[in-house]
Amino acid sequence: MEVFWLLILSHFIADFPLQPGWLVRNKTKLWGLVLHVSIHLAVMLILIGESRWVLAWPYLAAIAVTHFFIDAGKNLVWRWRPQWVAGPYLVDQFLHLLTIALVATWITRSLPASQLPAGSPWVVYAIGFLLATYVWYITEFVIFSYNESYHNEVVRTIWSRMLTRAIFLSVFIIFLSWVTPRLDISYAGMLFLPASVSLFLPYSADCYWKRALITDLAVCLACSFLIVLAAGSL
Repeated sequence: MEVFWLLILSHFIADFPLQPGWLVRNKTKLWGLVLHVSIHLAVMLILIGESRWVLAWPYLAAIAVTHFFIDAGKNLVWRWRPQWVAGPYLVDQFLHLLTIALVATWITRSLPASQLPAGSPWVVYAIGFLLATYVWYITEFVIFSYNESYHNEVVRTIWSRMLTRAIFLSVFIIFLSWVTPRLDISYAGMLFLPASVSLFLPYSADCYWKRALITDLAVCLACSFLIVLAAGSL
């Protein structure tokens, strides 16, 4: 499971914060796609640590090559049907995560535990906070692209809503750490944001504030449960 979560974290880092707009636009070209996949491979090698010498080939190479062809297929779909936005994005992410799950299973069945990286709760927390903040921003940006007014609000409130979701997630983690033995309260305490003491809500001036608030709470609650469940496996 440790390898699985490290590979998931690598994917979220490389496919979201390390994929800026200019790279997304140029990923339809060969050099852009190769650069994007190379960033993915580099992040995996960095996060895997000393185990990279064992996992680099053929396991991480398999993920990188598969990522190339999945993204190339998505480019073809968008070229063929440019009006299809949300569907190809969701299928693309599903296929990437499925690939990681299959390769992680392959790794754990092929190699002894002594050759695998050690698990650490920080990986799970990092995944949860990335999911709740930047990954959800991009996901909401894509799936609501058909609604121009809400789409514009998502872009306009990017930083304030991401900060608020981080606060919500911190509060949920602390609450769950009190009611379940799966979480270490010391870790949860470190994740608590002092800004939550003077919590502000960036929704009042928006036309879609109810949708945004309910969505953000739901996303953060789901991510907090993911952290609780995953922490128990490390």
